[in-house]
Amino acid sequence: MSKVSDIQDKIEIIQNICLRLGGNLSGIEMTANVAADEIENEGQITQETCMAMATMMKAGEDDALKLFTGKKLASITQKKLKELLSYDPKTGIFVWKRRPLEMFKTLRAWKTWNTRYCGEIAGSIKRGYCHIRIYEKGHLAHRLAWLYVYGEYPEEDTDHINHRSGDNRIANLRSVTHEENLKNKGIPKNNKSGYMGVAWCKSRSRWVANISAEGRQIQLGRFKDLSVAIWVRQMSEIKYSFHENHGIINP
Repeated sequence: MSKVSDIQDKIEIIQNICLRLGGNLSGIEMTANVAADEIENEGQITQETCMAMATMMKAGEDDALKLFTGKKLASITQKKLKELLSYDPKTGIFVWKRRPLEMFKTLRAWKTWNTRYCGEIAGSIKRGYCHIRIYEKGHLAHRLAWLYVYGEYPEEDTDHINHRSGDNRIANLRSVTHEENLKNKGIPKNNKSGYMGVAWCKSRSRWVANISAEGRQIQLGRFKDLSVAIWVRQMSEIKYSFHENHGIINP
């Protein structure tokens, strides 16, 4: 059985558990499909996907990864991170530090690594996020930034306040719950109303407003006037404590 098939079988097993605990079935299916795709193409699940699975299952991060892959999530301490990388909180950029000889098996390997990487910007961009490999394990740069500054990983999600997933300045990051993170999203490119949560209903010739909050989809009504539909949606965002940046156009 392939790794992807094995993961899909495990997904089916935990679906009922997820629902019983109040999880969102469509959400866990979507997240698990991403995990399966990552394993098929990259050989591992990224930390971000692991966190999403953990949130969907209301489980711990390590428990989620172990359930899906049988492996523990590799961790790194703040001390070790600072030995290997420097981080500028004003730019959000990580730079490789010079490594000592004792970290290498040979003098040649030591010279080669430091010549190639020392002083260089660390990481590569995948799906808009910066990933940094440390000891052959992938880490999301925004989570490393939080660890570097505060000495611990965010408990759940790390939100990019301005919606720019590559902007890892510490001032642009905040540790939030998954629900809070969903309350600060950029407007989708296919949105035609110009406002999040407002869409045209062709069959009724009305603007429809809705909002996702408290774990459910809430219908706010149908309106002839677009401005009224937007106003109703805005009032609901205030009611449910959405972030002020929610729905702004992604840069």
